[in-house]
Amino acid sequence: MWIVLAALLVLGSRGLIANGVSAIGQFQPFGGGPRYLLREHVSGWWPSGFGATAFSPTAILMIAVSGVVALGRMALLHTATVVGLLLIGPVGMWNLSRSFGEYKSRVAATIVYAAVPLPYAAIASGQWNVLTVWAALPVIVYYSQQERNSRNTLKVAIVIATLAAFVPVAAVLLAVGFIVW
Repeated sequence: MWIVLAALLVLGSRGLIANGVSAIGQFQPFGGGPRYLLREHVSGWWPSGFGATAFSPTAILMIAVSGVVALGRMALLHTATVVGLLLIGPVGMWNLSRSFGEYKSRVAATIVYAAVPLPYAAIASGQWNVLTVWAALPVIVYYSQQERNSRNTLKVAIVIATLAAFVPVAAVLLAVGFIVW
């Protein structure tokens, strides 16, 4: 099943993989390189809009660190992030559907989650927030359903904190939902 899903992902994303992600909506290229982004993060000056002396978003630091891992290939990192999020969602759904018991049910849940048009519409309109929430939601729900211990709570906190770096509003709502759950 995973080979078929990966093949469909590569086939469906071939335009993104070959040409990179188009600069539409929130999908603007990651500016400069890792060193530039790190400098922007620690400088205390945020050049967005007219500029301000404010903290830069934590996402900038995360992108800078990821840029170092990608050896400064920011366009590759940009494309790999978008395509990777399309894989994280179904993997999270596969783990979440463990409670279904039967293999066929897990396969069906994963395929249905991968076939939902939401992430593809988010890519078409350039919306990071929709794509990241779609990918993170089954992972958060899966870890929140596990036994309540410090390890699973830490896993949920890490996923929510990473989500908060890119989509602060969604992370607040998920944190409240996790506490109420």
